[in-house]
Amino acid sequence: MTQSSHNILIIDKSAEYIAFKLNDFYQDRPEHFEISLTKSHKEALTQFPQGTTHFSCIALEYNLKEGARLTTLLELQEYYPNTPIIALCDNIDKHTISQLLQHGAHDCIYKRYTLFNTLSESIMNALSETSPAHNSNLFSILIIDDNPDDRELCIRQLKKNDQYQYCFNEAASGLSGIQRINEEIPDCVLLDYSMPNESGIDIIKTLSKKYPFLAIIMMTGQGDENIAVQSIKHGAQNYIVKNDISPTLLKNVVHSAIETKKLEANYATIDTKLSSARDQLADALNFQQLILDSSPFYLFVQDSHHNIVQANKHFLSLHPESSQSKVIGNPISPSLINENREEFIRTNNEALNTGLSEAINTSIFPNGTRKTLHIRKTRFSDAQGNPFILTIWNDVTERERLIEHLKQSNQDLDQFAYIASHDLRSPINAISKLTSWIEQDCQSLLPEESQKHFELIKNRAQRMDKLLSDLLAYSRLSKLNANPKQISLKSFVNDLLLLIDNSDNFIIKTTETSLFLPEVPLRMVLQNLISNAIKHHPNTTGKIDITCKKSDHDYYIDVTDDGAGIDPQYHTQIFELFQTLKSRDEKEGSGMGLSFVKKMLDNFGGNITLTSSIGAGSTFHIHWPTPIAQTECLSHQHQKH
Repeated sequence: MTQSSHNILIIDKSAEYIAFKLNDFYQDRPEHFEISLTKSHKEALTQFPQGTTHFSCIALEYNLKEGARLTTLLELQEYYPNTPIIALCDNIDKHTISQLLQHGAHDCIYKRYTLFNTLSESIMNALSETSPAHNSNLFSILIIDDNPDDRELCIRQLKKNDQYQYCFNEAASGLSGIQRINEEIPDCVLLDYSMPNESGIDIIKTLSKKYPFLAIIMMTGQGDENIAVQSIKHGAQNYIVKNDISPTLLKNVVHSAIETKKLEANYATIDTKLSSARDQLADALNFQQLILDSSPFYLFVQDSHHNIVQANKHFLSLHPESSQSKVIGNPISPSLINENREEFIRTNNEALNTGLSEAINTSIFPNGTRKTLHIRKTRFSDAQGNPFILTIWNDVTERERLIEHLKQSNQDLDQFAYIASHDLRSPINAISKLTSWIEQDCQSLLPEESQKHFELIKNRAQRMDKLLSDLLAYSRLSKLNANPKQISLKSFVNDLLLLIDNSDNFIIKTTETSLFLPEVPLRMVLQNLISNAIKHHPNTTGKIDITCKKSDHDYYIDVTDDGAGIDPQYHTQIFELFQTLKSRDEKEGSGMGLSFVKKMLDNFGGNITLTSSIGAGSTFHIHWPTPIAQTECLSHQHQKH
């Protein structure tokens, strides 16, 4: 790599996403960034053997599953020495941050709530601190003393140490020293206590206020305990007497002060990050609570001891106002679950053991109302693996009431169907018989016009009987046997033709297709369509083609005839109840056949459409989902309605 290139290693389960986001931050920078990705630290050690690849910085997912956490960090440090490592933590606290920094981590980032620009800034800081221009053994020292001999003494004493390198700046007064610090902040300041017209204590106060993490050491010509106390009280890290200065003493005091201030700066950064993380966590929790409180359901969370740890306002409203503050931290109130308490505990344990529990129960609440609840309990765990239960109560009282009402309505419809088929058909049959008897007894006495009237009466009675039969069949469509079975379409249609009048006069072709559909509904659909094609054909002979195509989840059946065709303006109307295109005196029928077909297909999630024009025949297109796909189709239809 060139000097302006940086190789970043990301070790994280979501490494690809992190790299994608980081590239957005680095694309406008003059340096070249190369990002390497691995899912775990063991994968990194295998993929990039020691000595083969130099990384400028490593971003490490701290909560890795394999191995001890600190062991992972230490192993990477040994494998990639002098490479700054930034820990990405799912859970962060002061102890964790302190532990990581003490063991050599360059920085810690709260992964869950930290924006990616925080990681990019941390990486840039790491690159800056490890660049050739940044020498960790080079320290800048500013000596503020009006006596040049004393300044020279300090310089000479520090230079006698071979372990560190120093760059020195000097100032003969406190004012000039402050100006130099404003221009460039040193690592440490050696400050003379007594200078003409200046107090070292006042200078410390000024510097400590503006530069709280600047290491300052007070120097005096003679020991004075009071001066030492005042100096340290107002911000100095130490106090030394000039006559006692030695190379070892001065080195130890200077580096101790610098390290102390670095630690203070690090802890201040940690506190800032923790405070920011707490604020972000508080925002996230507030947003979560807003979502919970906005839900129309009763929501609450319990621990493994059945104590409530969180609840939304809807659930709290079930309790008297005087006791709502006591809900959190306690088991659910017995008054909420009354006689179902044992069942409540059982379903809780079921959710803890299997992950999910679901039931419908009826409970009496403290305000005296009885509610039917659909109860769903789901187990989840926190970051430490502690199990919890999220319970959702959906008030389905009105739904269950409507279902019961619908059941009653269906029973009423069944009763009506019985009346229509029995009580109403009896007098119609009687009228038909009486008319026939009168016609037989008086046929020779009746004029020709009256005989025609009697024929009309018989036809009307037969039509009424047919209408009642069709109404009864229509009302019972949803109760037909819907168990699917394997059917050969060609054989099925051939058997069906035996039941259809005048089918012998027509050429009916059927493709050889294997279907898996309910037999009775399929028979009713095809019988109606074939019968219509024959009955409404302008000639006594004709052709009907029945074809079928299959897909993974659907059957597509076409019934095509060469009849008179249907005007497009009636393509929707013909599927409505009691609709016929010709007078019933011209073509007898109830007008319900195609309504039968449409309702039947609706019941199975399918549909029927028509392609036709006058003089060009008709094709009825049937879409019938396979039994596996019908549930999804019906669910989609219900959502649309």
